[in-house]
Amino acid sequence: MPSEGRQTICISTQAGCAVDCHFCLTAQLGLIRNLTGGEILAQALVAREEHGSKSTALTMEEDAGPENQRRNPSKIASGAKARIGGTQLMSGLKPRPPRHKVGTQGPKPGATETAGKVQTNVVLMGQGEPLLNFEPVMAALRIMLDPEGMGISPKHVTLSTSGIVPGIERLGREKVRPKLAISLNASNDEQRDALMPINKRYPLKVLMEGCKNYPLRPWEHVTFEYVMLGDVNDSPEDARRVVRLLAALKKVKVNLIPWNPGELPYRESSPERIEEFRRILNDKGVPAFVRYSRGRDVMAACGQLALLDVGPQSSASTVL
Repeated sequence: MPSEGRQTICISTQAGCAVDCHFCLTAQLGLIRNLTGGEILAQALVAREEHGSKSTALTMEEDAGPENQRRNPSKIASGAKARIGGTQLMSGLKPRPPRHKVGTQGPKPGATETAGKVQTNVVLMGQGEPLLNFEPVMAALRIMLDPEGMGISPKHVTLSTSGIVPGIERLGREKVRPKLAISLNASNDEQRDALMPINKRYPLKVLMEGCKNYPLRPWEHVTFEYVMLGDVNDSPEDARRVVRLLAALKKVKVNLIPWNPGELPYRESSPERIEEFRRILNDKGVPAFVRYSRGRDVMAACGQLALLDVGPQSSASTVL
């Protein structure tokens, strides 16, 4: 998803999803299978190859230092392959001579090289629940975050979970880890039980305690994602309950996401309702932002990732 001065790569961690959020089309698929670490990492590599840096090195970061620029790309690829269990990550990604500094898209005609630098963000927000495929996800992330791998800063990689509390605790113990985002989508347990059955296993009190105990780095906060569903979870009272819910957490922000349409019994909140919700949160000291998804015109936005038709020849190995 390119935008001014940056690109965002949205990555899936499973084919389908077992969590069954009722407002999400991916949930209608059920869980087809877990993706391997190589398949997860390859999504970032292919996106880099097609839309990002033209250099042979894996590093995409804006602030890649000279020590990274001197790396041997073939050694980087070899090391990445070895650390993910021998998966052939680099097939189809042919090395080519560097045409500009690592971490840039290349200068436009007549421009300086520095003008073409692009910040790369990776979000694990595609199909699947990342914390239910923990080891392959972490294998891929270790390479993304390794200076000798893709060299992306943890500040630019976000993992989103529906609230798998043991997985959140486990993630917090990882030395190298991405930022954490929680898919909240409700202001109380009754509402969340109806929208996200996972809440019956890890209710809001347990989830908030897990977030409270999560070890944040000095620059870090926990992001809460809130899909705005018309006349379901978007009232002013919902907003005030969210404020109370997050009150015990020190460093948080909320992303309000208008629901993206699909063949489900919901509708998106009106812009006026979303703005009122945002204002209430901000006025109470909870930073809130409205995030509009890319790709909704081709059914590729948040909550729309599903196959329109799974024929009889489809299988877990081919449906991705």
